Amino acid sequence: MIQFGVDRQIQELTQRLPTIREQLKMYAARNGLGIAWEDPERGESITFSQQNKRKRQLTACLSSLPAQSVICLVLTRSKDFLPLLAACIQNNLVLAPIGEDARKIKEAIKILKPRLIISTSDLATSCIKQTNIDNYIELPSEYESTTMMHDDSEAHIKAIEENHDLSDATCLLIQTSGTTGQAKYVQLSERSLVSNAAALQVRYQCQTDDRIHCTLPWSHMNAIMMTGCLALLAGATVVYRNIVKEPDPISALHEVNPSISSLTPTLLSFILSKKKSTQNLKMMRFIFCGAAPLSSILWKKAENSLSCKIYQGYGLSETTCWIASTVPEEMPDYETVGKVLLGEIYIPKQNRICIITQTTELSDSNKSKLELGPIFYKGPLQFKGYRGKTQEPIRDGAYFDTGDIGYIDNNNNIRFVGRQKEIIIRSGINIVPEVVDSLLREHPEILACKTIGIQDDLLGERVVTTYISRNSAPLNEIDLRRFIRNRIQADYIPNSFIQLNSFPINETGKISTVELRKKINGDYARAALLAIDTNRFKRANCSDREKITAQFQSRILRDLPLHFLTYWGAGQRNEINENDVRAMQRIKEMLEVTCSQKPLMAEITLIFTDIHAKLNGKSANRVDLYFQRIEKLAAQHGFNCVRASDIWNKSGINPEDLLNGGTTLSLVELSDELGLGCMALEMLRKSAQRHVEIGDAADGLRNYLYICSIEKKLYADEFSESVFLTYNDPCLSTICPDLPKMYIYSFSKGMTAKPWFS
Repeated sequence: MIQFGVDRQIQELTQRLPTIREQLKMYAARNGLGIAWEDPERGESITFSQQNKRKRQLTACLSSLPAQSVICLVLTRSKDFLPLLAACIQNNLVLAPIGEDARKIKEAIKILKPRLIISTSDLATSCIKQTNIDNYIELPSEYESTTMMHDDSEAHIKAIEENHDLSDATCLLIQTSGTTGQAKYVQLSERSLVSNAAALQVRYQCQTDDRIHCTLPWSHMNAIMMTGCLALLAGATVVYRNIVKEPDPISALHEVNPSISSLTPTLLSFILSKKKSTQNLKMMRFIFCGAAPLSSILWKKAENSLSCKIYQGYGLSETTCWIASTVPEEMPDYETVGKVLLGEIYIPKQNRICIITQTTELSDSNKSKLELGPIFYKGPLQFKGYRGKTQEPIRDGAYFDTGDIGYIDNNNNIRFVGRQKEIIIRSGINIVPEVVDSLLREHPEILACKTIGIQDDLLGERVVTTYISRNSAPLNEIDLRRFIRNRIQADYIPNSFIQLNSFPINETGKISTVELRKKINGDYARAALLAIDTNRFKRANCSDREKITAQFQSRILRDLPLHFLTYWGAGQRNEINENDVRAMQRIKEMLEVTCSQKPLMAEITLIFTDIHAKLNGKSANRVDLYFQRIEKLAAQHGFNCVRASDIWNKSGINPEDLLNGGTTLSLVELSDELGLGCMALEMLRKSAQRHVEIGDAADGLRNYLYICSIEKKLYADEFSESVFLTYNDPCLSTICPDLPKMYIYSFSKGMTAKPWFS
């Protein structure tokens, strides 16, 4: 068993902690006109005096709610967060900040059953209406009374504020999904919040003249701690600037001039990707980086490139925020998450799992200390349990299993290795993904990587390493295996390597292994096909399911929209009619259903068959006018359009030469070449009799089949990653492009007539 305690200074401070309410009152008295929070983009700010006044107002406003009632705050940014939190603590209420995401809002309403929802978001309003919540208010922008009835007299407020004790009751709920994907709500007390802030203050010595940059939403625990509780304890100013939407994030940071920033590894990578050669952040004292593991390569690169110190922290929502972090006075060790901050970390040895590093030969004297084990935590930062769970809350003095694995190195630093749930079991061998990833991150062509287990009937799990390359080009698997072979146990070498354009990221900035596994395993591709391969859209069963799924999967892995292709012809009309409109609408509905799952996108290209129309002797002016109007209609739905003649010309084929020269092949020869059966040929004969306006129908059919024999390959090459949608019967599939096909209804269910002929 390995345990580590806390610095004496931190321990002493946590024995005389001020409440959040006392801190608001103290800074209102000491520095009332000082700025506590500012949002330059919106032109909003709040002084310490206004912050305390706002706390008193909200305390009175919420005093009529029953104890432990839940209040949901659906706001990414708000100067009212700390006053609202203090008012909730004073009234023994529970604040639940929720991200501005429809799914999260609906989950929160369903699970938490809030007595009150505070928001200015249209999205929140929509979700509230759908769930029939009555108690909904908007935070007013100025400091007037809210629309709720309350008594804000001095006597009433004083009576409420008589209790100044640090509260151990639940005052905050943090939504987390962990690795399960299921929403859970972590219960935290004022004591745990202030204790964590105090420990951070001792270690990092934030000052009243500090400007702490905030870019994370209030639903993020790092925002609440670093730019909320810690900033208040230090009496610092918080300045909000959302750098994610900035084309030049470093310049944006210079505009708000912070001395400290709170970021995640994802945000650090984003800043570096946008950085210009001469830019830096040397005006800042340091950057806090948490919420996800910070790789040593990114850490060193960011410090060197930005000329700014970066301090990493480790913790979970269940441990309030950080329980271990970089110690500023020590030489940086970029492989660790630092030393314990407050409380105790306990790592029992697990002999069945052993780590072999590329730089350290384990001797008998240090091998025992470098063995992996599950990380347990005990201390004042421990949460109080999950809201709504039936099991007993966390007992005082009990260790909490973080679900992580790690070890203590020879300098007593904590080395985080990964999640216990992420351990891969292949052929009975336990494999820690981070061991693989830490090596591959040193590859000069790999920007980021993540190793996961994929279920396999033979092996139990396959080891699959996903990666993002620096130059967007796929890397050679043999070279990747060779890169790690001599630096890792043979049992750890992945079964396969898959290139991605991006990783699915959850709300805390971590890679979502649940979503990544779905992406890699083809779950999204299969779901997309299943959504449209229904009687609602199809006129016949799809015979290319495996090919379509593979086509979808190829594009999903590269974050590209699923692509469909279809023909749009011309008949006797130059005007669009209701059937054209309805057919377009059905295509739009089909695309929407295809990408109903959040990460998916879909698009379509319509090929205007002007060559077919000319072959059939149709009026060029009439056809051109019709296609112009159809193109405008398609643009309203975001569809792409291209004329067949343009594709031919692009490929160096002059359609006029083919149309004028015709073909010497007989109808039988062309039918055999295309693999057409008797029924298909008869259908085409009848179609030619109806639609060939000039010349002999039989000659028109021969030339049409000749054109189709060329188009099959031409369009398949041009749109090689597409799925072809056709209104034709399956027996005519061989005249369509050599692509996976789906047979669909036209402008209504059961209707197979082409809209341009109707």
